[in-house]
Amino acid sequence: MKRVPHALVFAFTLAACAPNIPRPTELDVDRAVGQRPGTTLAELDRGRTLYVGRCGGCHSLYAPTTYAPVVWREKVSEMRQKAKLGTDDEQLIVLYLSTLSMRGAK
Repeated sequence: MKRVPHALVFAFTLAACAPNIPRPTELDVDRAVGQRPGTTLAELDRGRTLYVGRCGGCHSLYAPTTYAPVVWREKVSEMRQKAKLGTDDEQLIVLYLSTLSMRGAK
């Protein structure tokens, strides 16, 4: 029996978790502009990709609606060093999570 490389197993595991983490839409871009003018769908999608890849590599992922925007800022900031996130990547993850945390908020 052939052995499956660990990287391949990891990739399949991430792919299995990612569908539960919503993709941003144009409505989310409209929400994000309130936090950060000029935000694009590509930036929000990059934030999602970073969240799934960097954060999901060490622990289970939480749905963005689990926490309020300010809490997401704190949580990602706390994990920045462990995840070896640069400032730009940290900001994109926070932008994604805090924006999507507002889905359904009135």
